[in-house]
Amino acid sequence: MFEKAFTLAALAALVCPALCAEWLTDFEAAKQKAAAEHKPIIMDFTGSDWCGACMHLHSTVFEKPEFDAFVKDRFVLLEIDCPHGDKMPKAEKARNEALVTRYAVHAFPTVLVLSPNGDVTGGFLGSGFSMDKIQQELQQGLDNLAKLEHAQSLTGQEKLKALGEFYNALNNDARPCAVSLEEQIIQADPQDTLGFGHRRAVERQRSDIKKRTLMLMQWRDPQRIMAVVRELQPTVMPENLPMLMELKTTASVLAAQSEDDLIKARDAMRAEMAVLPDSPEKTDIAKRLDATFSDIHHLYLQLQATRARQAELERMTEEAIEKQKQ
Repeated sequence: MFEKAFTLAALAALVCPALCAEWLTDFEAAKQKAAAEHKPIIMDFTGSDWCGACMHLHSTVFEKPEFDAFVKDRFVLLEIDCPHGDKMPKAEKARNEALVTRYAVHAFPTVLVLSPNGDVTGGFLGSGFSMDKIQQELQQGLDNLAKLEHAQSLTGQEKLKALGEFYNALNNDARPCAVSLEEQIIQADPQDTLGFGHRRAVERQRSDIKKRTLMLMQWRDPQRIMAVVRELQPTVMPENLPMLMELKTTASVLAAQSEDDLIKARDAMRAEMAVLPDSPEKTDIAKRLDATFSDIHHLYLQLQATRARQAELERMTEEAIEKQKQ
């Protein structure tokens, strides 16, 4: 029995290196290997000690023989682990966190396909996909490598146009992570003929508005929200005006003392939104606001309930402070 078990273990040890995919953990080493073998990189951003979806992706896809067979001779594999615990040396953890920032990763797992020099050519987010679907996404990233290399081989406006078309053709998961490619296009287009510079400015302003108002929204402070709206309004870009109108409407709702106040807020919102240029942002925000005002009476009851909870929380906090003083 022992000899049989030993034989099977030895056989597995011999077979596994030939079949099991090798995951590198060093970004620069993966780029060097990819360049030498002229292969794209599969870069997996994972949280090995906290991210359930990451663990699910590994157990249902990355650890399966079908995945090994698919990636063999096609890709270089790179795992960028971002654990919460102390299982990783601080220097390596800092390098991985820098890559999270570099590729604008905002969700785990994020799996990107990269060219040998690190440009994004495809990818996907999450773990709820079949093996076939994941292979399709990875294959698209592989196919895109040749398209990117062709675009980068061109010169002048022809190259700029081809890179812009390539970036815009990336799927919705991969495109936001293609930061370096977007930067290449912006630098090569000082007149902003493709509009990439303007689009980045719009996105950065939108992000800044969200950051500035996040805490105010949590505090449900209508006066301070309106102060920020008035401050931003003179310089806000047209694409971000719907967002500003949403903030303004939210402040009006939070300040409402009656159902009539809510009706006035709804009508004012609709009037201001009607004169804004049509855009996807306007459509999305208008739908959200229409849903908010779909039942004025219920909205007012929710508002009253929230105020009651806030008042009770403030009362309990004051009592706790008084007890500490005694």
